[in-house]
Amino acid sequence: MRAVRLLRRLLLTDLGGKATVVDLLLATCTLVTASVPFLAVYGDATGLLAAVAGVVTGVALAWATATRRLSALPTVAVVGAVHGALGPFVVPGVGSWPGSVRTVLASTVTVWRDTLTLALPLSPYAGTGVLAWLTALVCAVAAGRLLLAGHPHLATVPPLVLL
Repeated sequence: MRAVRLLRRLLLTDLGGKATVVDLLLATCTLVTASVPFLAVYGDATGLLAAVAGVVTGVALAWATATRRLSALPTVAVVGAVHGALGPFVVPGVGSWPGSVRTVLASTVTVWRDTLTLALPLSPYAGTGVLAWLTALVCAVAAGRLLLAGHPHLATVPPLVLL
C-alpha cells in the first residue's frame, strides 16, 4: 500500500508547469507512434531507431531545460550541442569519429535535399539517418517544452508535424 502511494505521488507530481511524469510519458509514446512512418521511408528499422532515440533525447532535453528555466535561445543552443555530440553515435553509417561529426553536421543541411532526390529506401545512403534523428529531436523538445510550460493543447502539434 505504501509503495502504491509512493508510485502515485511520483507519477502525478507537478514537474514545473502543469505537466506530470505521466503527461511526458504519454507525449513520448505519441511521438514514437508518429515516428513509425520512418519504417517505410528507410526500408528497415534504422530510421525508426534514430527517431526513437531523438524522441527520448528530446523529451529528456525538454525536461532538463525546463527545470533549469532556460529560455528559447539557450534551449536551441543545448539542442544543437546535443545534436552535434550524440548524432554521430545515433545515426548509422556516418563513418568514424572525426569524420562522423562533420558528416552529421553537413547532413543537417543537405539531408533535406537528398531525401527529395534519392530513390527509396533511404537506408543505403550515408547520412540520411540524420533526417529521422533531427526531426524527432526537434519535435520532442518542442512538445516537451510546450507541455511543461502548461500548454497541453499546443503540445499536440509537434507529433502531427513529425507524422
